[in-house]
Amino acid sequence: MAIWKRRPTLAVIVPRQLPAGQKFEAEFVLDLRRPLEIEHFDVKLLGRTRAAVNYRDGSRIGQTARLSGPRELAAGRLRFPVRFSLPGDAPPSFVGRVVRVSYTLAAELAIPWWPDLDREFELSVVPNPRSVPAEARPLLYSSAPEGPLEREPHV
Repeated sequence: MAIWKRRPTLAVIVPRQLPAGQKFEAEFVLDLRRPLEIEHFDVKLLGRTRAAVNYRDGSRIGQTARLSGPRELAAGRLRFPVRFSLPGDAPPSFVGRVVRVSYTLAAELAIPWWPDLDREFELSVVPNPRSVPAEARPLLYSSAPEGPLEREPHV
């Protein structure tokens, strides 16, 4: 093991858009120049909402996966696949003046006796594609389906 450790580079491969209510796979790619001893490699899927009204923050989603426990990683390019699922009622990603809905993959590579490698990657979540049944017809609600009567309110 070298005395001076080199910080590894970390990237993630994930689809451009993730539909709510579906599972997706991400692949973390770690490039190491030398072998590296680690304590663990954890990944979190975080979904957050923020409203500027009353400065409220909220977490809607929090899923964690441990990709590796304590071990020595070999030099070279290493790939760590992981699967997460988004809830069907998850709102899409959005950034506005008052409200922000964001999703991130946060990675933590714990290196003993060295600063940990912490990275966040932003995700783009789109609305759940909902199919409307072919037999669905619009419904009519009225106080008088035959039409308004003289001098009577019609709703």
